[in-house]
Amino acid sequence: MSEELDFSDYPNLHLELMIDDYQELLQEAKRRECEKIVQTLRRRTKPKNPAKKKVLVIC
Repeated sequence: MSEELDFSDYPNLHLELMIDDYQELLQEAKRRECEKIVQTLRRRTKPKNPAKKKVLVIC
């Protein structure tokens, strides 16, 4: 049962797979960067002493 393989489209297929991998890596990098930004913002907005929290009242 030997099956003939057609490698004529291999370069294009390989390139498409590389592009897919690159896009997945790019999405993962964007997700991680967003997570880092959110963590940084949370640290910056977190009150250091919750007991001294100031409240602004607008009438």
